[in-house]
Parts: sequence; structure tokens; C-alpha cells
Amino acid sequence: MNFRPRGSILVIMNNESTVDDLPCHDKLAFDTKKQAETTATVVEYRYGSTVRAYHCRYCHLWHLSSNSV
Repeated sequence: MNFRPRGSILVIMNNESTVDDLPCHDKLAFDTKKQAETTATVVEYRYGSTVRAYHCRYCHLWHLSSNSV
């Protein structure tokens, strides 16, 4: 297994994997829920779009989603 940095955390991967193999590799990633929620507030204010923060089960960082749960 290799340990690869992503954000301020380490992602455990097998030898053939890369960070680009994660399903979330093309999404904005935030280290904390507070960072993601602050960005969501800015998005709503600037663009009128409602987004929410969620914790990713793949990279263990925080992303934004326009889907409601």
C-alpha cells in the first residue's frame, strides 16, 4: 500500500491506484466542514445556488453538493 497526500490527509491506496482513481478526484476538496460550509455560503450569496457540504467516504475530505438529502 502507498500513502498519498490529498488535502491535509493521507489516502491509503493499493500499488496500482492514484489519487486520480478516486471517484471524487475532480471535485473541490476542503479539509474541514467549516471551510466547505463557508464556501457554500459564498456560492449562495454570489450565485443564488444552494449547495451543502458533505463528508466524502472515498477521500475523507469535504465536498459541496447541489443535491439535497
